[in-house]
Amino acid sequence: MWTAQMINLLQRSMMRTLVTASLACATAIGTVLGVPSAASARTEITVYVNPSGAATASAAGAGLAADRAVRTLADAVRVLKARGAGASKATMVLAPGVYSGSIDPGAELPATSLAVKCKNATLDGKGASGYAITLRTSKSSVEGCKIKNYTHGGVLASGSGALSGIVVKKTTFSDLGTKRKKNRGRNGYGAVHLKNVRSAKVTGNTFLRLENSQRYRKRRPDGQWEIIDKYGNMHGVYFAVGSSGSKRAYNIVKDNTFHTISGDPIRMSDGSSYVYASGNSFRNAGSNGMVTYWWFSRDRRCAKHNYAYRNSGRSGYKRPGGSSKTIPHVKSASGCSGSVKDGPAPR
Repeated sequence: MWTAQMINLLQRSMMRTLVTASLACATAIGTVLGVPSAASARTEITVYVNPSGAATASAAGAGLAADRAVRTLADAVRVLKARGAGASKATMVLAPGVYSGSIDPGAELPATSLAVKCKNATLDGKGASGYAITLRTSKSSVEGCKIKNYTHGGVLASGSGALSGIVVKKTTFSDLGTKRKKNRGRNGYGAVHLKNVRSAKVTGNTFLRLENSQRYRKRRPDGQWEIIDKYGNMHGVYFAVGSSGSKRAYNIVKDNTFHTISGDPIRMSDGSSYVYASGNSFRNAGSNGMVTYWWFSRDRRCAKHNYAYRNSGRSGYKRPGGSSKTIPHVKSASGCSGSVKDGPAPR
């Protein structure tokens, strides 16, 4: 005869069996669809890339181990989009070699930071009109890369809102901008182009031959023609669109080398404030100054709390047919005096 206790035990056993079967079914469905179940969801994902890799993005486990590395940056981005959604951190590891194309995960990973780590890897844009790497989420970073032959720039940080904690370090940027004949874009902007960032750190990098050379005619509203000179548009590190740190967390540009920069090595605009540049060296670099603030018709705000201290070198960029000249350490645009100051940041 069944007792109440026996019936209760039987009900519990049946419930456990049902739950186990449901989880197994959900996991199986997720596997078939390529969607991780709740039980197998990742908190971190690492994607491995190797020019000698044999895996493609569609293969099982592609890119998730060094011996299953994908071959191209495009496949690495596909793996991130397919398997990185919901992860708290994504890392892309590039083995030694040369890669073409670019890295831009888009908005598919809204909650994921992306760390791009190069092990003696080179990203060669081969004249592409764009950036090598685009960071769209906070706490993202680029480390140890060699980036060359892109027109717009090397690293772009630009998200749907303010980005905090962006890091770019130990990376070499070279031959960016429009001067190289094979670079097809119309304008170069900055090797590290930071839009609306907070507490960013750009440290220990090398910037070489960042040059625009285009000059073209443009008709003004009054019908007259004017010469547009884009030499000065290609910068080393460019803070734009209201980038602003704070007294406790400046945007830092430190211990970098700038050589042959047709624009300004370090440039701020659009009200960008709380930038601290120190320990940098400049040579044949700068059209207006080494560390400058400029405003444009799109945003006429001035800035505050930008400082440059203990940087070395004052030889400005030598344009073809011109001569090198000494330029100021710091310079603010007309009407915005004091937007960048020569001296240490106050504590």
